[in-house]
Amino acid sequence: MMSGPTGSSAPVMGYAAHSGAFDSGISNGESAMRRWAAMFVDNLLMNGVGYAIGAAMGGAANAATTPEQALGAAGGAMGVALGVQVAYMAGLTGITGQTLGKMMLGIRVVGPDGGPPGIGRALLRETIGRVLSVIVCFLGYLWILWDPEQQAWHDKIAGTHVEKT
Repeated sequence: MMSGPTGSSAPVMGYAAHSGAFDSGISNGESAMRRWAAMFVDNLLMNGVGYAIGAAMGGAANAATTPEQALGAAGGAMGVALGVQVAYMAGLTGITGQTLGKMMLGIRVVGPDGGPPGIGRALLRETIGRVLSVIVCFLGYLWILWDPEQQAWHDKIAGTHVEKT
């Protein structure tokens, strides 16, 4: 039986006491499905936020007198939307280990110590790690299905795991 951080005998998920292997508390298939569903929920939410930002900043593009000004306004809206998405994903994941999608699906991201991964690790996971997970036909996301520790490439890069709450 594993013990919690305070030394209690209550069972917890995470690293097994003797083997160093990670136990998420769920199968590879269930882990993948929960993670992909959480990503879908978060993407829906972020698409809605991006649409709202675009609509709010659309007035600047309409008021532009040159194509360059209109392009600049559109680029600004995209930049703001991307910044909000990175702040949402890395901020919530780093501080709590969960985005709204992960909360809904009953999973959380943990760092090597079993707690929330922290902003720096979450930022690495949610930016460079996610790009690399997508770049080869989404192979980095599919990796969860056969990896013994259920890590996608972005988890391996950042040193994180995903476990059931």
